[in-house]
Order: sequence, then C-alpha cells, then structure tokens
Amino acid sequence: MQPRPWPKVPELTTQVARAVAARGPYPLAMRVRDELGELFADAEFAEAFGAI
Repeated sequence: MQPRPWPKVPELTTQVARAVAARGPYPLAMRVRDELGELFADAEFAEAFGAI
C-alpha cells in the first residue's frame, strides 16, 4: 500500500452531483465529504495492510 491523498473530484462530476441532489435530500456521503473532507488517510492503514 502506498499512501496517497484522495483525488480531487472533477468539476463536472461535482456539478452533476449537486444538480441531481437539488431535486431531493442532499446525500449523506456528499455532505460528509464537503463538511469534513478526508476522514481517514491511507497512511493510518499502511502498517496494517503493508506492501502488496
């Protein structure tokens, strides 16, 4: 396992997801990412899973 940050969500993906979410309740997964950002970094698990 090589620790690396989460990739940035492409702008078009963000626009489409927000447009769809505007029709109903804002999805929990989107709210968590928007409000909290990255919850768990790969580095926290690197020792447990090691190199493959």
